[in-house]
Amino acid sequence: KITAPNYADYKHQAKVTIKVSENSIWYVNSANGSDSADGFSWKTAKKTIQAAIDCAVAGNKILVADGTYAMIDVSAGKAPLLIMSVNGSGMTVIRGSESGSRCALLGDDTACAVTIKGFTLDHGNAYESDSIRYGAAVRGGILEDCVIQNCRDWSYYGSVVHKSSLSNCVVRNCGLADGSYRNLNRILEGCTAIDCVIKDCNGIGAYKSALIGCTVTRLYAEGGK
Repeated sequence: KITAPNYADYKHQAKVTIKVSENSIWYVNSANGSDSADGFSWKTAKKTIQAAIDCAVAGNKILVADGTYAMIDVSAGKAPLLIMSVNGSGMTVIRGSESGSRCALLGDDTACAVTIKGFTLDHGNAYESDSIRYGAAVRGGILEDCVIQNCRDWSYYGSVVHKSSLSNCVVRNCGLADGSYRNLNRILEGCTAIDCVIKDCNGIGAYKSALIGCTVTRLYAEGGK
């Protein structure tokens, strides 16, 4: 409480109460959450991951219940930040859109310490635009225990995962949408991947990237225009 005296009459005082939140864990539940709720518990969970991101500060954690969620955008000023599913990638999906949105923007490069753990990133799309085509699924940040699938780049010289770090992830059924430029497009570009699997994709498996203990199989990257 802050007490400010009234100098005209010391018998009266003004009292102001300031509520300070020290919340470090945010809760998200697409089934019964609300973005107008405070997000401090499962009972008062946010409905969207983005709403929790907007409230979070560096050093916070966001816990996400089962469900399908829209694209997320995390500014570099939020790092370090951990966004983690409760039950893993089989139950929790971040979905892009066919109109041209990636699944996740986690900063500009691997140096941005925004981590998403235990999600499926599905149906991210990138079109002929410099601001979107690099990273049809995800750009920047750190991915752990994730599945990246069905993500398409509709341009050329684009990529599916751009300047991200990946650990124990699976990338499958991704690449160029129509196959026309599959010898120019990259599945991973500027990435570090550890113990990952890349399979059944159209495009160059990895470009200017480091692959450690990874399996790469069934890629098609020849011909085209």
